[in-house]
Amino acid sequence: MNRLIKELALIVLITQVLVLSAGCSGSSVSGKYYRDFGNYTSTTMYIELKRDMTYQTDGTAPGIISEGTYEVNGSIIAFYFINPLPDIFGGGGEETVSGTITGNTITIEGATYKK
Repeated sequence: MNRLIKELALIVLITQVLVLSAGCSGSSVSGKYYRDFGNYTSTTMYIELKRDMTYQTDGTAPGIISEGTYEVNGSIIAFYFINPLPDIFGGGGEETVSGTITGNTITIEGATYKK
């Protein structure tokens, strides 16, 4: 009986760890990043990363359209255009630009955004 309880507790623990780690992929980087010019940070130029792995911008980020999805792999962040006509043009998303994300900073084609 004790062995069964221990096995069930282990299964519950492993399940909780898997569920929590799967839900953290976008949440750890989510938030609004503002364009940083070194001595000045814009309050109107931004990239907002949402928990559901979508993004929204003010439209001025280099190489990025206003809305789409993103993917983080290590320190690389890739932004994707969502194709509204995937059946005709083959595919639901196409990478528009990629950059780096470290700590609270995103760098895309020389432009820096900070949380």
